[in-house]
Amino acid sequence: MSEPSQLYARVRLSRPRLEEFLAGVFPDPSDDADVLAWLSSALYYGDRYTPQLIRERLASQTTVGAWVDWLTEPASHGFAMPSRNGYDDESQTWTLAVLDFSENYDDYLAAVAAFRTIAKYKDLAGDDGFLIFGYLFEESYIAAALRIGVNMSEFLDDSSAQSLVSEASAAMESLVAEGAAGAPDDHDEEKQDRLRERKRTRCDEAGQRSLQSAGETRRHRCEHEGRGAHRQRANADAHRPHAVPAHNKQRNR
Repeated sequence: MSEPSQLYARVRLSRPRLEEFLAGVFPDPSDDADVLAWLSSALYYGDRYTPQLIRERLASQTTVGAWVDWLTEPASHGFAMPSRNGYDDESQTWTLAVLDFSENYDDYLAAVAAFRTIAKYKDLAGDDGFLIFGYLFEESYIAAALRIGVNMSEFLDDSSAQSLVSEASAAMESLVAEGAAGAPDDHDEEKQDRLRERKRTRCDEAGQRSLQSAGETRRHRCEHEGRGAHRQRANADAHRPHAVPAHNKQRNR
């Protein structure tokens, strides 16, 4: 079985600055020492990331806005799950929540790069955050977490990210309910059952496999393939090899 992690971000900034951020060229994180340190501590199968490989893997990205559009585009086939991409004018806060995100580090890397960069556009005070984590299948597993402030962002360890996990989990629960409620009448019961089953499942098929990421606590995940199993990629890099987390391979593979 292959299932994605979830993505959540909440950032307070003015609408003009958000629009500027989305229109900007996708960032290159290949010389970001903190990103390189995060990748060096990650466990995954595939080539180890180098600055050159990072540039190659993100070369097909154009603008941040195009990347966000791709993230939130409904799946062209298979079981579609909702996402949320909205700006609240009253609180001046942008929220991005993706129930069907990814399980490979190329996509994790792109997301981290984007939300490291948004700190440069953030013009309003607020302790904001970004998270890639397991909600549907691996409750509270954390792949990457950032605290975002004005002109600053920093990686969070698991314990420091717990309040963000709670916030993100509430957003995902809302998306699960939205997905179930939006199903056609003749498939509504079946779809609700499938969504509930996704929440209950805890890596039964792949067995338990320990992971130590960035020196943090050991966690468990199940086998994943690549995001292409959930939707077709909208860029020319659709068939590149995926850097799949090491703990996502089956034991007997």
